[in-house]
Amino acid sequence: MTTLKQTSQKGEGSNNAEENRLSPETVSEKLLSEIKKVGEFPSLAIKVCKGHINFFSATQVTSSERDQGESLPSATTTTKSSSNNLQVRKKKLEIHLKRSSFDPEEYELYKRYQLRVHNDEPESISKTSYKRFLVDTPLIEVLPSSDGDEVPPCGFGSYHQQYRVDGRLIAVGVIDVLPKCLSSKYLFWDPEFASLSLGNYSALQEIDWVKQNQARCSALEYYYLGYYIHSCNKMRYKAAYRPSELLCPLRFQWVPFEVAKPLLDKKPYSVLSDFTKASLSPAPQASETLVKSTREREDMEMNNSDEDSDSDSGVDGNDIANILISLNGARLRYKDLLRIMNMRVRRQMESMFISYRKVVGAELSERMVYELQ
Repeated sequence: MTTLKQTSQKGEGSNNAEENRLSPETVSEKLLSEIKKVGEFPSLAIKVCKGHINFFSATQVTSSERDQGESLPSATTTTKSSSNNLQVRKKKLEIHLKRSSFDPEEYELYKRYQLRVHNDEPESISKTSYKRFLVDTPLIEVLPSSDGDEVPPCGFGSYHQQYRVDGRLIAVGVIDVLPKCLSSKYLFWDPEFASLSLGNYSALQEIDWVKQNQARCSALEYYYLGYYIHSCNKMRYKAAYRPSELLCPLRFQWVPFEVAKPLLDKKPYSVLSDFTKASLSPAPQASETLVKSTREREDMEMNNSDEDSDSDSGVDGNDIANILISLNGARLRYKDLLRIMNMRVRRQMESMFISYRKVVGAELSERMVYELQ
């Protein structure tokens, strides 16, 4: 009996051990114990609950979470250690403005940028093309003077603005400093730093540069972003900096972007200067008023065209006779169109071309093509 009883007790104890060994709770506990033997994981807090092993970011484990189930010993210490380990050393950003010149370090960065960001072919990139694109400049260097002339401390001319982090070159902004504006020509950056949105950062830095240098050069008040193509997604970023204006391609007048945008949304080429800020919040019958004012302005231009041609430094109809015009795919001189124009259209065209010739100059007006639609 005794032997049998002992045997029975031994068999029962063996079954209980088997059940405990195979239970999820037991397995998870043993796995946690083995994990702890491997080493500490400062950035993790590990808990077991109902047979599951849960991993948490140590900095996100709350006190209430630590109270539920089992976690790592001295969780507070682990979190504190994690915080210390996650500290990032501050990096030093430096911005250097230098005269436009060939720099081998800049050229290597330019090649990486063009290959990875713009997918250029390697054979299309050369020192010659790079220098022609971003180094050579027709601008005459103007140095700052000590007699109080309105020239910024760097002077006028073409520059490369280097952005360095701990001495490493990560971006280069190619700019022109002119009497009235800073012209942003190009920016190339290290593809490894794409997440930093260096294009936006450099634009804000350049805008701030204009503000800072207005004290020395009061005429310096604009930030020029160059050409804008509304249908090109890569150029849409230029419209994000406001207030901004676009240049009317017909009358060369600056028009607020808010006025120009709805026109460009409808038609790629628009006479932007035909519309004013009043069109943004039209009053009753505003469209009729706008049409009327536009017609009155056109009539005034036509009525004054003869006076302008007689009084403006000898500029008359003969001076615009050779302006090159594109009409329905054909290229003609203005003088060739006179015989098919009525007087009203002729006066309007003469006034427009006189203004055009003043802007581009006599030589270019006969070489550039003015497109009529």
